[in-house]
Amino acid sequence: MRSKTALARCGPAPSALAATLLLLGSLCGVAAQECEDKLFYDSREDIPRRFRWSLGDIYEDAEALEGAVSGAAVAIPEMEKQRGRLGDSAESLSAALGLKFDLEAEAQKAKYYVTYHQSVNTSFYHGPEFSSAAGSASSFAERVEEATAFVYPEIAALPRSKLEAFVENPSMEPYRHLMANIARTRAHILSPQMEFLLAGADRLLEAPNGIANSLKIQDIEWPKVATEDGSGVQVIPGLQRVFTSSPDRGVRREGHQALIRTYDQFGHTLSAALASHMEGQAWVTKARGYNTTLERRLDEVNVPMQVVRTMVESVRNNTAAVHSYVALRKRELGVEQLHTYDTDVPLGIQGRKRYCYEEAADLALQFFREVYGEEYARVAETAVDNRWVDVFANSGKMGGAYVSWIYGVHPYMLLNWEGTIRDVSILVHELGHVVHVHLSNANQPYHYSAEFVPAFLHEVAGVINENLFQEWAMNRTEDPEEKILLLNEGIQSLSRVLIRRILMHEFEETLYQTIEGGGFLSKPGMTTLFLDLHRQYYGPDLVLDDAYGMFFANIPHFYATYYLWVYSTSYAAGEAMASRIRRGDQGAAGDYIKMLKLGSSVYPLEALQTAGVDLLDPSVIGLAMMRYQNLTRRLATELGMGEQP
Repeated sequence: MRSKTALARCGPAPSALAATLLLLGSLCGVAAQECEDKLFYDSREDIPRRFRWSLGDIYEDAEALEGAVSGAAVAIPEMEKQRGRLGDSAESLSAALGLKFDLEAEAQKAKYYVTYHQSVNTSFYHGPEFSSAAGSASSFAERVEEATAFVYPEIAALPRSKLEAFVENPSMEPYRHLMANIARTRAHILSPQMEFLLAGADRLLEAPNGIANSLKIQDIEWPKVATEDGSGVQVIPGLQRVFTSSPDRGVRREGHQALIRTYDQFGHTLSAALASHMEGQAWVTKARGYNTTLERRLDEVNVPMQVVRTMVESVRNNTAAVHSYVALRKRELGVEQLHTYDTDVPLGIQGRKRYCYEEAADLALQFFREVYGEEYARVAETAVDNRWVDVFANSGKMGGAYVSWIYGVHPYMLLNWEGTIRDVSILVHELGHVVHVHLSNANQPYHYSAEFVPAFLHEVAGVINENLFQEWAMNRTEDPEEKILLLNEGIQSLSRVLIRRILMHEFEETLYQTIEGGGFLSKPGMTTLFLDLHRQYYGPDLVLDDAYGMFFANIPHFYATYYLWVYSTSYAAGEAMASRIRRGDQGAAGDYIKMLKLGSSVYPLEALQTAGVDLLDPSVIGLAMMRYQNLTRRLATELGMGEQP
């Protein structure tokens, strides 16, 4: 069970968030207490059970996975018998679709069971039992993909009049939006034979990401750097913020430089891996008859290019505000030169604040209840109490944070809790994904479930929580240090989610344009581009070490292909929804929850309209940059620096 105290503190400095709650009265009338979260475990088995995923909710063990896969595989020949028969009748088509999605759901379950084990323990594959299970899951998923590859091409080849007549049949009612989307994209759906070949190429297309991950997780021996207490800590990517958020500038510098120099040491291999991924995606783009990979990715979710172009233009037109914040940070830290390792440390805080996971979770639940209501908060509470969350870092665990899901089970949320204010923001962000996934899956069939919700829509659920939480906490504190902490986190969050993601999008699009124009990617060109974009976005007050050009290797999203820009549009959409809630619009929270329940049963722009947001309106995107400027001005005032431009 979680502790029922107010947000307590870890470390020597008193938590201002705890003080905030004490002003209001704690969650259960109990004063904040000391806590001692251990942030890293050498052995996963040493982590208290309540902070580890309950992977037994998927399969009891690897043997159960293999049994389930063997049982489901008997339906593959039945699926293959449907080839050439989808046009026989509406009932035949409906039955084939049902069988396809049943097989895909089981393949997803097996695949993610293996993925989750690997995420928290890279030695998972080394044991013979789990090695066999991983092979079974991969083989089954590949067989399912190949066996079902004919379905959409065969549907797309049906005469339009016949397909329209089928769709009107009651048996096809669950698939009407799906059929409309197939009709919309039929020009880019290939023949059954070509789709079969593309399905078989998936493992090859995923190989560059696997190579990069194996290098970073298993082969690179990351250096150790001394922390404030003099102990040596290994600078693995998942722990980089332990160093970059340190109040000790020497620790920040040594930790950050050790990380980027190690990336630089393996830079040619890591650059080649990303280049190979992009070349593979460009090949798929050409095979499907699109002009660019960005065009293909946008068409998959029916989002016009105008949205991306407006987003980039809006950020580019406001880089002066970003330069102003960088100058403010340099002045407040009192440094002669502001380096990249100075960009994460909190401003205005004497000492290092640490927040305990369980108390932060209680604070998040209180926030959810007050802002969204009981239905939303109850899902998040279930996640926290029933081991849907894997909390602390351990040897062999991947870095970062994410939420993934299995239809018919529940979402799984991975954290690497470090106890900073940013971790509190990450917690409310990721719990937003948990609630979205749960509500989508509970209200939609598999083929409209969270598995098929585009990232364009998924990320809204996280960023709206960050926005609203920061304001919610600021409105409840009288502590000026707390306000500075939260204002700065609001700016940092906006910078990470909106500005930095658009920078990364420009980096990614430029690389794809090079490949699609017949060019070649190499480490020198990639690192130079990365550095040049940072200079343009962040201005002359940020000093960039040459090795920082390889920091793109720290960003796994490039292997998701045009995933990064959706954070920015999600921030804009989330800010528009948050504005409705802040204004006291009584229907705003309800409209938002309705949107979360839609899954992929409508196109993403339609889903956003359900929540009162039109992303084709440029002013919606402009609101996000206005918020950046507003937060910067407020921070400057709290720091006693006067008005900022």
